Amino acid sequence: MRITKRQSVAFLLSDFIDDKDYSRQLAMASRRHDVVALQVFDRRLSSLPDVGLMKWEDAETGHRQYVDTSSAAVRNVYSAHWNRRMDNLRQLLNRNRVDHIEISTADDYIRSLKALFAKRAR
Repeated sequence: MRITKRQSVAFLLSDFIDDKDYSRQLAMASRRHDVVALQVFDRRLSSLPDVGLMKWEDAETGHRQYVDTSSAAVRNVYSAHWNRRMDNLRQLLNRNRVDHIEISTADDYIRSLKALFAKRAR
């Protein structure tokens, strides 16, 4: 029996903030399909404001802790961690030949989508 491989375009719409490793699943999907990652994010997440003590709660685990955002060292560590995670995501997507656009909640998403589709049409 011969199975015809059917290729589809799959759109992943996510903030890609979680720490889970999806490299295996992404590699499998991108081998058979044209995968496009649409990353929607709030720019305010990339750095901490200097507002003093903040109470944080992990939405998944419920773990709570206080963070002193008035500390430049804490803000720098947070920003470095954010940048490292975003760089790792970009590398993962590039490795698997996945088109990727970042869409800020503060920007016009239509413009970003038009640019993506224009690039893909070439």
